[in-house]
Amino acid sequence: MNKLKSLLNSIEEKFLFRFGKRSWQILSILATGTLIYAITLYFWNALPSSREEVKISKMEFDKNEIDTDFDESNNVDACAKEDYKKVLDSLKRAMPNAEWKKLGDSVEVERYRWEEVYDPYWGFTYPQQVEYTEMDYRRNPEAIPNILDDIFEYKGIDSTQFCQRINVLRMLIELNKLTSQDKGTKFLQSYYRNTLIYNGHLSLSNIKSAVLIFEKVEGHKPRFKELYDEKDDVNQFSRYIDYFRNDSITNARVETVMETLKNIKDKGIIKKAAVKHSIAQKILGSGLIDSDIDAACNDFFSSTDFKYTDKSAIGIFYKYHRLYARKVRLAEELLAEEQFEKEMNREHYYEIGILSFASVLSIATILLLFSIRGILKDRNQSNA
Repeated sequence: MNKLKSLLNSIEEKFLFRFGKRSWQILSILATGTLIYAITLYFWNALPSSREEVKISKMEFDKNEIDTDFDESNNVDACAKEDYKKVLDSLKRAMPNAEWKKLGDSVEVERYRWEEVYDPYWGFTYPQQVEYTEMDYRRNPEAIPNILDDIFEYKGIDSTQFCQRINVLRMLIELNKLTSQDKGTKFLQSYYRNTLIYNGHLSLSNIKSAVLIFEKVEGHKPRFKELYDEKDDVNQFSRYIDYFRNDSITNARVETVMETLKNIKDKGIIKKAAVKHSIAQKILGSGLIDSDIDAACNDFFSSTDFKYTDKSAIGIFYKYHRLYARKVRLAEELLAEEQFEKEMNREHYYEIGILSFASVLSIATILLLFSIRGILKDRNQSNA
């Protein structure tokens, strides 16, 4: 027992009372300052916060992107009219046989109007439709400037939004590269116009990605010759454009498609281009996240467990994809349960830790009081 008392007294002398009174005063001032700092920040963070004022500028709407710093000064069109003219000249050079000048003409049209006609026999007037002719201006529907104006109008692009106009022209230039020169106007008037109008999120990079995938399957870039020919490349290419009609397909998803097509080619089992197109489009339209669809494709096409041919490949891959998606959902559910359990455990052990810390602090305080009492008792005995 005496040894234990000596040990405790030694610990107190070495650690608790090792520093002088002035040191403890400085520590108490620092502790008080820290307490005031913590209280101030606590009340500061307790004040209600106001949300940033939300406005969607015309540029944000056109780009389909928000300005994350809420700085409205950034919402200024960075393109000049000269830049737009340069790109427009590039489209003119790419379509030299198209109509660029004859935008319309006055034509004679027959019209009818109601007039009051007097009948001398009956002696009264009555309304009657009377035919007449007049000159009317008719737009040339095959004039490229008219087609461009229609696209800009339907997309809500006004005459000052040069960046948006340039984006449209660049997409048309890219599409025109794939088109027979003598069919450029027809495709622009009947297909490209509607493609750009009704696919609001379509971008130049989307078109280039679709071209790369098509070329990976067919071995050549798409070539558009006859718009309504079922065998023309435009039909298969349009299916890819349909998948890019929104902004959900990432570069990683496109890379997965390209890598999968490479694996298919290396294995040499699937020969038919139509089957490859179906697999590529299934990957693009998959509801799995990028990492999961990439893992699914790698597992399926690198495995020797699944036997398939040209005829059965689509059905077998679709079945594998369906089962993989179900197992992903199951894994997500199990992960959510595990995370919830860990969160409950954290709260439980946090409470235990708080109680333990409070117990240690209480015991230390009691020991300190005992030490102070012993020191005072020893001093009284010495003075006596």
